[in-house]
Amino acid sequence: MIYLTGKLVRLEAVESQAMAESISQWSHDTEYWRLLAADTARAFSVKSTKEWLDKDLDKNPPAFVMFSIYTLEDHRLIGEIGLDEISNWNNGDVYVGIAIGERELWGKGYAQMPCASSCGTRSQSLIYGEFR
Repeated sequence: MIYLTGKLVRLEAVESQAMAESISQWSHDTEYWRLLAADTARAFSVKSTKEWLDKDLDKNPPAFVMFSIYTLEDHRLIGEIGLDEISNWNNGDVYVGIAIGERELWGKGYAQMPCASSCGTRSQSLIYGEFR
């Protein structure tokens, strides 16, 4: 399912196997990990990542929402955007994390649309509205 489309990318529902394979690959890049999280860098296996995604994305209400970021040009999975601590949305708060895992695409505008979309009212109705 496609949620939003921009000039370079579109946000789609997460397919856990594809996302697990990508996160596992990206997690081996310490610079990616340093920019993504305050945790110590560590590599994730495809199996453990898929198990985590399957478990946490199926919660109702979910602890977080994640979308895959695909290029429009060649429909390549290049990153993800996650909205975490959704329980705080009653107060209008949510933590937004955007990661472009494909290093050769860093600094080329691929995260701009997901960032702007996650902060707008359209994403609030797409995401928050599903859980009210």
